Amino acid sequence: MSPCRRPSGVELSAEIRPARPDARVTLAHAGPELPHSTGGTRAGRKARAWPESHDVEVRLDSFMSPGSTFGTYRDARGDVVDADLSFWATGTTPNTLWLRLAGHGDWLDGAGHVKVDRTLRVEGWTDVFAVGDVNDVSELKITPAALAQTDIAAHNIRAYLRSSGRHRKEPRLYRPIRRTPLTVPFGPAGGVTVMPVPGGETAVLGSRTSTLAKAKTLLTPYMRRQLGYTAD
Repeated sequence: MSPCRRPSGVELSAEIRPARPDARVTLAHAGPELPHSTGGTRAGRKARAWPESHDVEVRLDSFMSPGSTFGTYRDARGDVVDADLSFWATGTTPNTLWLRLAGHGDWLDGAGHVKVDRTLRVEGWTDVFAVGDVNDVSELKITPAALAQTDIAAHNIRAYLRSSGRHRKEPRLYRPIRRTPLTVPFGPAGGVTVMPVPGGETAVLGSRTSTLAKAKTLLTPYMRRQLGYTAD
């Protein structure tokens, strides 16, 4: 069973199905359509059609919580689902309790995210930066955003360390990514891609584009190059 709120739940169920064709797979989603807040009605129909056509039970408007016994889950209507294994794909919870316990609760907002300024510095600090899911930048925290934040933070850390002398660099400001292409693979040979277009609209592309963009390799070769990892 995979309770989901982000596209990763759809992607995960599509990876499990061909790997375990004998398993009973349930995809539970708290919202009215898939994928949540990332595409629109047409993308949602595509994201739902693939799992259902491959014997994945899709449960919409179904927020799941642990049941009264181990391995059971209950939705808001009281319906119970048994599962030998569950994957929670409901977004990220910032791991910042340790900051509060260490006396830095003022660094955090009400949701537990670290408050940062436009240079990705922790508010009120010149030498502490916070990047990724842990900070309070308002954007969909997916790979393009992670890479963009990392680039800005790395530049600004170097600028801080070389803050005087002839090689001084000015810090750069981070601009949250509001519209970015999003690919949700359905296994290695399918998927749906939501592409922003001028005017605030989106184009929904199918399996061919999604396979070339991500589904075939899950971006593994690209990420290996980004990390400088060249071993076979």
